[in-house]
Amino acid sequence: MGFFISILTVLCVLSLPVRAAELMVSTENTPDHPQTQFLDRFVQTVGPALMPHSLTLKHSAEAVRGRDEAEALTTARIAFAAPGLWNLDAHQPDLNALLLPSLMGRDPHTLAGLVDGPLGALLSRKLMQSLDVVVIGRWLDLGPVHVFTVSRPVSRFADLQGLRIRYAGGAMNEMLLKALGAVPVLVPWPDVPEALRSGRVDGILTTPTTVVSGRLWQSGLRHGFLAGVSYSFFIPMASRSVWTRLTPAQQAAVRAGWDDAVEAGREEARASQDQAQQRLQGAGMSLQSPSAGDLAATRAMLVVQQPALIAAVGISADVQAAVPGGE
Repeated sequence: MGFFISILTVLCVLSLPVRAAELMVSTENTPDHPQTQFLDRFVQTVGPALMPHSLTLKHSAEAVRGRDEAEALTTARIAFAAPGLWNLDAHQPDLNALLLPSLMGRDPHTLAGLVDGPLGALLSRKLMQSLDVVVIGRWLDLGPVHVFTVSRPVSRFADLQGLRIRYAGGAMNEMLLKALGAVPVLVPWPDVPEALRSGRVDGILTTPTTVVSGRLWQSGLRHGFLAGVSYSFFIPMASRSVWTRLTPAQQAAVRAGWDDAVEAGREEARASQDQAQQRLQGAGMSLQSPSAGDLAATRAMLVVQQPALIAAVGISADVQAAVPGGE
């Protein structure tokens, strides 16, 4: 009799309707930022497959700031996000490996190959062990990160000496700025315009597209140094507690919706950088690049310091072995 009661209980549970939930996708970027636009297309594509749940996008840090997305995913305050790796290194220090000086100035396709290969798989596994999340697909990128300044034009790395430069996060970004002679200042993205206008910072470490999305020339930026200090990756993640409430078919739809679009999203993001540079020049911003000799000499200087940087942030031996020049 107990067996039949158990079977009846299971059948009753299975017959209960799924409780509809509002599943939130969050980003701190503005509506015209390539990452936001990609996430919006993802929501439009995948949303119908998740019914009766609704999938909505909150941008401009309306839900949470970028540095808080990992915690919000873990606690299921949001369902999906693609935080920048610089906002995740406090949870998984090995992510700093992709900000190492040995990767400075690498070709975007080479870097995409790294995150699509064994290194990316290893880092994704480690991230899922550190946080209560599921990495849902290949990483999105935005391109190389440069320095933009308010009053002092920068044409070589030595010109960064003493400048207070805003960075978005990442222990390695902080140490690289210090190694270059700058003074790193951690400022959340929504507070950047005021930090520039008030003189709290002399410039920022970011991409041309991000400068355009924030119209930061209106906040005082006048010069750009296209140094390619590092490279920006966004890691697509789902809250594990939300993920387990989806059916296998819905989980498959989420993964397919992301992976079917990510390569085009990468290309669009990279193309947006060229368009952004033109927009910045049209707004009166001067853009300069380091000479090949200055870039090579600076990278060589930083690589000498790389073992100390690796030890300081705690990059594990298995990850070091998977990064070109990371030993």
